[in-house]
Amino acid sequence: MHYVDWPIVCLLTSHGGFGLHSLDKWRGPLRSRHAWDLLQPSVSVFHSIVRHRYDDRLLRGTPKHGDSPVIRILHDGVAHLDPLLHWLIADGASISVLGQTCSWI
Repeated sequence: MHYVDWPIVCLLTSHGGFGLHSLDKWRGPLRSRHAWDLLQPSVSVFHSIVRHRYDDRLLRGTPKHGDSPVIRILHDGVAHLDPLLHWLIADGASISVLGQTCSWI
């Protein structure tokens, strides 16, 4: 049996690898998806339980020693979302971004 380095296994098949995804690179985006789903309005039982238990601590602070794995995963997800979700709204009353085009200067 021959062992192969993990970075080689994660290469595309056209480059000599097996085309597998590294979980180290996908951990943050997957956890941020869970955090994003939790921040969206929902009527599921899971959302209501987690919001009731962790809502005040979800967006601020860091997980403390003894916190559950759920809050640790959600904090990590929020940390990955934080650089992406900074909006500046002039009046704060309304915003409409559907159908708008953005130009990067």
